[in-house]
Formats: sequence, structure tokens, C-alpha cells
Amino acid sequence: MFWEKYIPGRFQIKSTVCGLEVCFDDEKTLFHYSLLKKKKNKLDIETCGTADNIEGLAKEFAKNKVPVVVIINGKGVAFKRIELNDDVELSPSDIANKYLPGLDPAQFVVQLYLQQSSVMFISFCRKDLFESVKVMLSNLKLEIADFYIGVPAISGLRPLWSNYDSIQTGNFQVEFSNNDIDKIVLSGESKQGEIKIDGVSVNTQNTLSFSGAISYLMQNKSAVNLDSLIDEITNTHFEKNKFRFLMNTCIVIAFVAAVANMIVFSTFFDKSNKLENEISAYQLKYDKLNEVLSDYQKKKGLIENVGILDRSCFSEYSDRIAQTVPQDVILKEMSFNPPEDDDIHLDSLRKFKSGFLCMKGSCSKSLSINEWINTLKMQNFVQDVNLQNFSYPSDGSPPNYEIRIKIK
Repeated sequence: MFWEKYIPGRFQIKSTVCGLEVCFDDEKTLFHYSLLKKKKNKLDIETCGTADNIEGLAKEFAKNKVPVVVIINGKGVAFKRIELNDDVELSPSDIANKYLPGLDPAQFVVQLYLQQSSVMFISFCRKDLFESVKVMLSNLKLEIADFYIGVPAISGLRPLWSNYDSIQTGNFQVEFSNNDIDKIVLSGESKQGEIKIDGVSVNTQNTLSFSGAISYLMQNKSAVNLDSLIDEITNTHFEKNKFRFLMNTCIVIAFVAAVANMIVFSTFFDKSNKLENEISAYQLKYDKLNEVLSDYQKKKGLIENVGILDRSCFSEYSDRIAQTVPQDVILKEMSFNPPEDDDIHLDSLRKFKSGFLCMKGSCSKSLSINEWINTLKMQNFVQDVNLQNFSYPSDGSPPNYEIRIKIK
């Protein structure tokens, strides 16, 4: 996939790995294991040892999803030292065919350990032995990261052996020359002891398991497989690691997005609540304003009927009318917008004549009333003048009058 090149190499492997040497002999099968953990640039051995049954360890490794690098060694495993000389241009399969002419590739698993010098090693075992180990570890639900065959798997320690001329591993002595493996010599019985590699003490029984774990953490692939069996296992493991990395990355992105969404939601939720509170407050004010406007509309008709909104200048008109009153006419009452004559219902709103002036009083001469009416008609603000009533009281007092003026 195109995105694989963007995944850093350190995320394609795990920081904890177990090197497991499965060693076959005539009596039983031994398991030499080394559990290594890489913290930044520091390497720690969590545990190492030898056991004839690893079911307990396997459960712990499977639970923690610790990858296992397997080294098959002992009975049923063989290796051969060869010097290429003029054959350095040959492909790995051509090399195997030339130096192991009787070996059937369909029956054997073959690995080539190439080096800088012309010396190289070929390791091989029967496929049924390889499959038996693979099935056994798979049944224990272990995650297999890689397979190595034979003692040449110690080449995974390169370049940590630069200070050594030889290293003991089990019952083999591995000799070095120019930082390459020169010889692997059977030294008889397995020798117990410790070697110190890059500041880490390792039991000689666990040298190969330690080498397998180191090759994984340093991504120092020391063998070339002539069969796709081992490559498929290795590729499957790395694909799982890539998938885990992508899944964790997606989880982190989703978590960050969720946190960002929560922050944004919280911010806008607070703003929304604030706006809703403001809207509620303004809604109350709006309702009150509508109530006032509704009340105003109800009262506006009454106010208009009364004539308060008219532009007539009644105060000025009253002054001008008062100046025209004759001497023998007494003006007792002057009212603006008088009520309708037939408006006598007390249980309803009264109706008024808008734009009218009503004057009441008494006079000593009726002729004076006529002259006054003519004078009023001459005023520029008067549209019409009517004598509504003129009567003589029964007690012999001066007659009473009622004049109505319609204002322009």
C-alpha cells in the first residue's frame, strides 16, 4: 500500500520480543528463551532461561501479544560452511543448488546466511520438522514474527560481537574473523557460562534466543529464505503491526476529533444557552410591547373620537370668540367636541361630535344673538354656525341660548 512508506520503522515492530530456541535432542526438546524489551535506546532483558515445557510462558506471551522469533536447532538441523570465491554473482537458489545438489527443495526449508566476506553458511531442516514447530507454537496462540534455522542464526548479533574473537552458544563455538563468522565448531558437551554483549549479560545457553530477539529489535535480517514459508510468516506479522498502528492512529484521531467536537459543542452550547436566555428575555419584552400596542390600538379610537388628536387650536379659537361676544350677551359655558344629543346610554362609550364648539349662556336682546352669529360666521376658522336653542325661562329671567360652531 502507498501509505506503508509513511509508517516509521519503529512502529512496524514491537518494543518487547521473545527469542525462542527450540532445541531437539535424542531425549527431549528444550526451549531456551530470552525476553527483551527496548526502552528508547536502552535494552533490558526481562527474563531468560531454559525449560522443557513453555505452556505457562506461552500463555503470558499470548496474553501480552509478545512476538516470538523462533530458532530451530539440534537434531534434524544441519548447516554447511561454504566459500563462494568466484561464485559471488550467483543467486541464492543457484548457490543452494551448487553446494547442496542432492537437496530436494520440496522436502527441506533452506536459509542462506550471507556475509561481507566470501564465507557464508547454509542451514536447512526438513519441512515436517519446521511445520511441527510452527503448529506447536500456533496451538499455544503465540504470534510468530520470524524463523531462523541452525547455529548460524547467531549472525543476528552483528555488529555487537565486534569485541569478541569467539562466542559460545550451547555446545558450539562460533569463531569470528573481520567481523564475520568464520567457523562454527562443535565443542562437545554444552558449556555453561555467561557472556557480556553490549553491557548485557547473557547465559551461553541463551545466546541464540538472545540473537533472534536482537535481530528483530534491530531489524537486522541475517538470513535469506529460499522458500516463501518463512517470508509469509514474517510479512503477516509486520502487516498485523501496521494494521495495529493504523488502528491506534485512527483511534487517536477519533479521540482528538471527539475532544475537539466536545470543546466546540460545549462552547457553542453555552453560547446557545446564552442566546436562548436573551431571546426569552426579549420575548417577554416583545410580548409586553405587543400588549401595550394592543391596548393603545383599543384606546386610540376613543382618543380620536374625543378629538384630542385634532389639530384644531381650540384655545386660540376660544380667545377669538370671546372677543366677539356682545356686551348684552353673557357666555356661561363653552365646550369642545360636545357629546351626541342622543347619546344617553351610560353603559357604553360616549360619542362626541368632533370639530364642534358648543356655547351656552343668556342675553338681554335676541337681536344681539343674531348679530353675534353673523360676526362668528365671518371668522376664518368657522365653517358653520347654528343656533341650536333659544328659550325664555318661566321665571322671567333673560332668555337662554345654545350656539354650535363647526370648525374648519
